[in-house]
Amino acid sequence: MEEVLGYSATKLLHSVEESLEWFSNNNHPDLIFLDIQLSDGLSFEIFEKIEIKSAIIFTTAYESYALRAFKLNSIDYLLKPIDEDELAIAIAIAKFKVQLELKHSLSLNFEQIKSMFVSGKVDGLRIIYYQNGSKKSEKLYKKAIPHGISKEYYSNGALSQMGKFVNGKEDGVWEKYYPNGQVKQKSNFKNGSFVGESIRYYSNSKILSSATFENWKILNDKKIDKIYELLNKSTKSYEEGNIKSAIKYCDKVLEIDNEFADAYFSRGTLKLNDMQFDQAIADFDSALAIEPFIIAALANRAFARIRKQELGGDRKLFNNSQVTILASKTNKSEMSESDRNSVCKDLTESIFLGNDFEMVLQAQLKHCK
Repeated sequence: MEEVLGYSATKLLHSVEESLEWFSNNNHPDLIFLDIQLSDGLSFEIFEKIEIKSAIIFTTAYESYALRAFKLNSIDYLLKPIDEDELAIAIAIAKFKVQLELKHSLSLNFEQIKSMFVSGKVDGLRIIYYQNGSKKSEKLYKKAIPHGISKEYYSNGALSQMGKFVNGKEDGVWEKYYPNGQVKQKSNFKNGSFVGESIRYYSNSKILSSATFENWKILNDKKIDKIYELLNKSTKSYEEGNIKSAIKYCDKVLEIDNEFADAYFSRGTLKLNDMQFDQAIADFDSALAIEPFIIAALANRAFARIRKQELGGDRKLFNNSQVTILASKTNKSEMSESDRNSVCKDLTESIFLGNDFEMVLQAQLKHCK
């Protein structure tokens, strides 16, 4: 049979009965491509009678909540019709090989998945995993609506957020945590809205801000109210293509509170987009000196160094929030070893803390050994 990425099919099985007989009398393969609907029933019936030790990639014509659950349980699926050039299959096998290298043992609660498939709606506990096999989130559902305790985790297994949903809306006390276990934010919700006191902390337990809410409106903290008013104006200016004005609003925030890490991060990101690379790096340095667990600041500081090397010396001909046109120089120098080490350190730490944006992952693959 034809080989794909080092794997070839050893056996084609068409029914539950045929599959039960074959798996009972043969060594189980590394990987199974499994259709849900077989000629004599659902493939889930196989797992009710035999313990399958293989990793599984589902192939099916059905797209439903249940199928999404397969993917979230670190088991991939391919939606029919599958491209004839088998690109989708190759990608799925590549993912499987990566998981083998990570020595991640894949397992499924097939009774739970079967019940979700039959009903067409998620009901009960849904767990999502990182590629390294650690738990990313767990959330309770009732008829496809979040209802009950919800938890999110960093890739190292530390809890990042915990709270409760009632009929799809946040309710009661919600807490966010830094990777070191320190509380990041403690808030009260009612019917999906902030209510009462919300306190934000730095990772050293120092209070960043404290405010009382009613229907999402801050009642008793004029300083914080003014800060977020300015940051919102900064965002609006950037969206309108006025980066200089957006930066000035961040400057005003720092005049009010020169220890407000989010303002340094926002200003640094704006300067990064305006090709002020050294100034952007300085702002990210300031933000991370105040709060070392700003994941996006770590990634953006790395990108500032990358773009400085890639675009440094280019002349900007036109710029707005959607597009930048440059006059580029050729024969640019390679990134210095110290800059490359800094880039890799920031990207690796950002990913370790849970940043799984494709652009960040690709940058690490490109620039880090």
